[in-house]
Parts: sequence; C-alpha cells; structure tokens
Amino acid sequence: MLKLGLGALMIGLAGYVIVYVGKQAKILVGTVIEFAGLKINKFTLQNVFLTLFFKVLNKSDIGFTIQNQSWKIYLKDELIKELVNPNQIKVLPHSDTRLPIYLNFTIAEALKLGITQFNLIQNEGDRKKTIIKIVGVITVGTSVIEFKKIPIEFQDTLQNFIK
Repeated sequence: MLKLGLGALMIGLAGYVIVYVGKQAKILVGTVIEFAGLKINKFTLQNVFLTLFFKVLNKSDIGFTIQNQSWKIYLKDELIKELVNPNQIKVLPHSDTRLPIYLNFTIAEALKLGITQFNLIQNEGDRKKTIIKIVGVITVGTSVIEFKKIPIEFQDTLQNFIK
C-alpha cells in the first residue's frame, strides 16, 4: 500500500513539474527583446565605435544564457557590417538585462554609402530619413533546453537611434 501511495505521489509530482516547465517555457518564448539605446564610444575622422543596447525582459522563473550571436547592420538598406559575438550574456529570472552589440566601422565604409561623417550628425533631416536596420540570430540556452537560431530584427530612423 505504501508503494502504491509513493507511486501516485511521484506521478502527481512529475505531472506538476511537466506542467510548470511547460508554462515557464511558454513565458520564455514570449521574452521581449527591444532596442534600448546607442552609445557613441569614439568618433574620429577615421573610425566610429558604437555600442547598441537591447533590453531583454525575462518574465519567467527560469534564467537563461544568450550565446552564439550573429548580427547584420544595415544603413540606408546597405549592409555596413556583419558581426559575430561569442560572448555569453546571462539573463536572470524576472529581470531586465542589457544585451550590448559592439559596432565599429570606418568613415571610408560610410562614404561608400554616400554618407559623410557630418551630415548624419548635424542634419536632422538626414537623420530622420536614414533607416538603420539590425538583423540578428541568437541561441538561448537554459540548464534544460536550448533554442537555436532565434531571429531578431529591429528597424528605425537614425534620429530615433541617437535620442
């Protein structure tokens, strides 16, 4: 009789765990990743060094790690840079974490696109017309499961990026 009771308890506990993990996985799938800002680290006559920040809002009880990031940055519909970031970013449960993307490009690369180093910074009209698009693919892993090649895409005007 005791074995039957323990067996029923184990089945009930396993069922609860499966439902709980399923619920948390559903919350993880709905994790919000949005653009959070841009920092100009260095701007010279030869190079521009930027950090783009994304906010990762984890509402689940399970923490995860963002890894294997690959990004493509477009300016005026032209690819300006492809980046791979091997760094792992830990996202804690019920947290708001910043995901940095480090970007540097030469003024020569920008000039190929018809952009001068000053017209986008000084001319508000140009900033409002210039579209930046960021397309990425990341892997998200927990201690139990890994989700590969999750697409991320964000697009806005340069004016809104540098606010």
